[in-house]
Amino acid sequence: KDNKSQTIPEALFWLNRILKPHSLQMRAKLLLITYGPLISVSPASTSIPYIGWWDLTDTFFINQGLEELGFALYMLYGQTKSPEDKSNVILLMEEIMKTPQNWLFENMASLLFFAGDDITYQYFYAKMSTENYSEVAQKLVYLTLIEHKLTKKTKIVYKMIEKLCSSGEHKHKLMNELPIAFCEAITDIDGAIELEDERDITELHEIIAAQSDLMKNSFLYNFDMSSQESKQSLTFNDSQTAPKEE
Repeated sequence: KDNKSQTIPEALFWLNRILKPHSLQMRAKLLLITYGPLISVSPASTSIPYIGWWDLTDTFFINQGLEELGFALYMLYGQTKSPEDKSNVILLMEEIMKTPQNWLFENMASLLFFAGDDITYQYFYAKMSTENYSEVAQKLVYLTLIEHKLTKKTKIVYKMIEKLCSSGEHKHKLMNELPIAFCEAITDIDGAIELEDERDITELHEIIAAQSDLMKNSFLYNFDMSSQESKQSLTFNDSQTAPKEE
């Protein structure tokens, strides 16, 4: 069918039928086998591509490498109704990112980006609820990098951070961890370049540019809010102190 809205219910029906009988670990493997990135052995048209299984632990799949897998999780999460079912999809996503071993942070961030804002927010919020602020900050840094690579902006991540910090309970702890996480990411990439890893100098420039754009969004928002508050304060003070006309 050409209409995507008509194919989604059908895809969900078969996906649920395939996944339902299996354990969490097996579901993660099945999703990765079905929707994971493919790698061509050679440019020859006769070569059969293989699933990037171990490659996810040491090779970057930016662009569209993880788009289908992310969309599958987006569909599964979108159909859920109960909090328990939503938690199960989040657990499934986390299990995928540990298959066969922990993925590179760039690949984790790509999957989160393509899985959508709702599941990503709940994923981060659950981790903050268990005091894993450093892990959340680390993944937010790489999510910032991925969004900047794909869109040259960081507005989605900024809104995500703003939403995560809407509770005073989490705000200061997460804000304290984010600068540390950015510094660690820059140091890691710089070290990988010196060790002649597959990363190149553009990767370092990308993460610095992403950090700068995120800071710009933050400054613009806070400056605007501060300006509005100052204007309101000034108006209020003026109304209190202005001499009454006789």
